[in-house]
Amino acid sequence: MDTKTIKNILIIFLIIVIFYLMSALSSILIPLVLALLAALIFSPVINILVKMHFPKFIILPIIACITLGFAYLIGEVIYTTSLDIIADKDFLAKRFNERLADILHFYNSITGSRYRPRTFFTEIYKAMDKDAITGIIRQFAGSVTSFSGDFFMFSLYYVILLAGIPNSKRYFRFVGGEKGDELLANYENIQKSVVSYILLKASINLLLGAGIYLICTFFGVKFALFWGFLMFIFHFVPSIGAIIASIPPVLMAALQFDNWGVVAIVAGLITGLQFLVGNMIEPKIMGTRLKINTLTVLFGLVFWGYIWGIAGMLLSVPMLVIMRLILEKIPDLSFLARVMGSPGKTDANPAETNAVSKLEEQIEKSNTNE
Repeated sequence: MDTKTIKNILIIFLIIVIFYLMSALSSILIPLVLALLAALIFSPVINILVKMHFPKFIILPIIACITLGFAYLIGEVIYTTSLDIIADKDFLAKRFNERLADILHFYNSITGSRYRPRTFFTEIYKAMDKDAITGIIRQFAGSVTSFSGDFFMFSLYYVILLAGIPNSKRYFRFVGGEKGDELLANYENIQKSVVSYILLKASINLLLGAGIYLICTFFGVKFALFWGFLMFIFHFVPSIGAIIASIPPVLMAALQFDNWGVVAIVAGLITGLQFLVGNMIEPKIMGTRLKINTLTVLFGLVFWGYIWGIAGMLLSVPMLVIMRLILEKIPDLSFLARVMGSPGKTDANPAETNAVSKLEEQIEKSNTNE
């Protein structure tokens, strides 16, 4: 067995160990990765402000307060909506029972069965015994505690990373030694790709979330702001995220309205908007700049979801972009980067990637040395 083969085997084992540690240390690494991505997004802004001779002791607190304030608003929306849902629990439970009864009656009329709604609900209530309810409450309390701890770790990591951004270029040159400039160029390439993806994806998600909010508000669907926010967040999950986020507002419309025609219109508008944005607007804006094929995206969704849960699904595409860019720089593993990628369109319309090009130019200018 030659040296090259042994080296490749050791690299594969190292990758397996790294992924195992990432799964075992998820409670520590997820807030760190989120903080790193947030710091990457704001690093061009910090570099521009530093070049404009703004004092560092003013820049960092302002950026940190804006980001953490936005995170607090997200938590406030979730908390307020949860209280509103709890306050309407009797109404929602009543409407839910009525809808289930209608479905059972419809099913009985077609199949000739004799299922009784009261018996059906009684079986459900029997299944929800005291121990099960207590377990759900304990699990919910544990989730709240875990979220509080994760947010504290995210805030701590984020502030530390922001403080180190102004000196990051000197640090990479110092770590790289003779290849410091090459290491810095690789870092800036990763930063440019990840930031351009996140900002463009966030803009598309904001458009889609605003559309869902307007549709729900126009038809009077309850918790319209929360449904729009849910679509904004879940559309980061490729392929299935938008589908999952479309279900709750349609179900709420079905609970609220007796007119099934209105429910059908709401469902049609939400589905149509999702199709328009996801299949026409998003590919037009994003183009083929990420160069990650669909099979890799689906595999990454399952893989990172298995390792880090919902957070892994949300981070799957940025992590795939980073992995592909790193693999490109390892000669013996560069074929994996090609497996993950997809051929670019040689005859692509320049307008398709104009937004990405402009964004990347701005990021590159902000990373230029003083």
